[in-house]
Amino acid sequence: MKKNILQIINKITQSWFLSEPLFFSTFCTHDLVSNEKLNVPFRTGKKRIEYSPKIIESLNEDTISELLKIIVLYKILVHLIQ
Repeated sequence: MKKNILQIINKITQSWFLSEPLFFSTFCTHDLVSNEKLNVPFRTGKKRIEYSPKIIESLNEDTISELLKIIVLYKILVHLIQ
């Protein structure tokens, strides 16, 4: 059974609205883009967060949430040191 990746990511990021507002606002300033060629779950750059549907489908929701938090936190930290 295929997971609806966009619904899962939407659910995760919507929960950040109250619990993690900085993560939510950072996520909202980037485009979410599927990239079949990725060999990692997520990557970011050029105001985009790219994800690998093939890899994401094999992960549970908690793992997707943690990986997405890491990539958004990375964006925040990169912004702070620039």
